[in-house]
Amino acid sequence: MKKVFPAFVSCVLIDKYINQIDIYDSKYIFPLIFQSIQYFQYILHVKINDSDSEYLQQLVEVSKNINAITFHDYPVKSFNHIKILMKNCYIDSVAFESALDESAFQSFIQLDHFRNLTYFRVSNLKNLPFSSSVSYFNNLTYLSLTSCDLLVGEVLKEIELNKLRTLKELDLSENIGRGFNDSNHVALPNQLNSLYVDKIEWDVNQLIIFMKLCCNSNLSLLSINDITMAKLFDNKNKKKKGVQNDVDEYINNCWNSFLNNLPSKMNSIVTLNWNSNRINEQFITFLLNSTFLTNVSFCGCNYSDILLIKKLLIDGTIEKANIQNIAFDDENGYLVNFKDFLTDLSKMKSVTHIDFTHNSFDK
Repeated sequence: MKKVFPAFVSCVLIDKYINQIDIYDSKYIFPLIFQSIQYFQYILHVKINDSDSEYLQQLVEVSKNINAITFHDYPVKSFNHIKILMKNCYIDSVAFESALDESAFQSFIQLDHFRNLTYFRVSNLKNLPFSSSVSYFNNLTYLSLTSCDLLVGEVLKEIELNKLRTLKELDLSENIGRGFNDSNHVALPNQLNSLYVDKIEWDVNQLIIFMKLCCNSNLSLLSINDITMAKLFDNKNKKKKGVQNDVDEYINNCWNSFLNNLPSKMNSIVTLNWNSNRINEQFITFLLNSTFLTNVSFCGCNYSDILLIKKLLIDGTIEKANIQNIAFDDENGYLVNFKDFLTDLSKMKSVTHIDFTHNSFDK
């Protein structure tokens, strides 16, 4: 390691676009970093597979630009050094990825200078006590709570009740698509710009309520990739003869119900991430009616959707489209549709950028 490290830090110095390091074996790496600290002047974000330490505090204090720390995949129980960094405003962003239990979470958000943070992220903390914690998030600009067994509707309601006026970005991906109540409507904060709810299993009626909520909000970005519909059958029943057909029919009915109950348009959304989800003519009409929409992502769409996407790009005001990893089980059908799409590129007057990477162009 000692022989390789000088070559490594030289590369860091040469490339000012390297602004993040991920530290493993910190007791060996930190002394080597300190020997060549001048090479790390462009580093903004430190990820570390370890607990809080005096070495980490020293690195942040002597560096010029580090303002973000992520602890990952290692239990963090105490915060003696990071709280000093927060107190002295060295850092404004802290994340814990599979690194906190409930007790440590509560201890951290109750630190005196937690309010100095603008970015806070926690992942894989099951049964996170959001309702009793939300009052600590009043100064955050960005809050990410992913894979924490949270009910999306209940979180949004608590945010509304507690008036988190500075919150601009919220990530609730990989949580639970329930918690909305028809008789207890939720409104998103006016200043919330971006909402991420990727990889969530939804009850279809809850998804309909959620989509109406987003369409009537001031959001400019909605990311809702990889929707799955809540299962009607358990895994044991799936194995029975004929049940799989029932499951497929149920999922189709859920999607049809959702697409049939879309609002007429999205009021303010500029960017929509709709990767690996279904598309039909009703959905394209919904997007065409959404006049602020200029950026779309349909990665993982089915090859049969290509012509629907073409209609959107010709008739709408889309400027940027991301169409990576198109899925197909009929290569000839895929190639025919793709050729048809490319033939009409000149008709897409508003489009300035299309990303087709990770697709097949063999023929």
